[in-house]
Amino acid sequence: MRRVPGFSAFRMLWNERALWLAILCLACGLAAGSYAGIYTDSSGIAPLAQSVQEQSVMQQAWTTAVPVRLAETLGWLLAALVIGFLPARRLLLMLLIAARGFLLGFTLSVIPAELGLWGVYLSFVTAGLGAVLSVPAFLFSAAAVLLCCQQNGRRQYIRSIGRYGAVLRSSAVLCLISAIYRLTIARLLLNLYP
Repeated sequence: MRRVPGFSAFRMLWNERALWLAILCLACGLAAGSYAGIYTDSSGIAPLAQSVQEQSVMQQAWTTAVPVRLAETLGWLLAALVIGFLPARRLLLMLLIAARGFLLGFTLSVIPAELGLWGVYLSFVTAGLGAVLSVPAFLFSAAAVLLCCQQNGRRQYIRSIGRYGAVLRSSAVLCLISAIYRLTIARLLLNLYP
């Protein structure tokens, strides 16, 4: 049986407390974002939902749409890697994970609170399905950075993050697939809704 390259690195991370800490921070951010989205002032929600729908459905030029989608997915991974170099990097990394959860929870709850069933579908297609790939990729990458920050000083960070190169490459591929989904399939799914 042929082994999948890098799978052992994911399995190593699965057994680490750093991954579970990252999941806990994401869950706290999701809960806070969902609460904020449900109980926010609804006066500006309808225009927000309309702009999300227009942005997803309209045929944007690839020169503007591609960088936006790549920044939405790969930007979180790059931010986690850069935070590994900074002072107070563990705290900043936990705040980044919580912020990712907050924005996802807010996005998934704010539009359905105002638009009902159409809002549920809109949020699910534009944010939810893409997050199925990009959020786990971000969590595994953030856990790898957190482990490297805990075990080594800043000088050895680059060498220690190299041990998780397979995880980072696989996470980047998952984020690229998520961006491609947002650029292509999400538009088709939004057009299918009556």
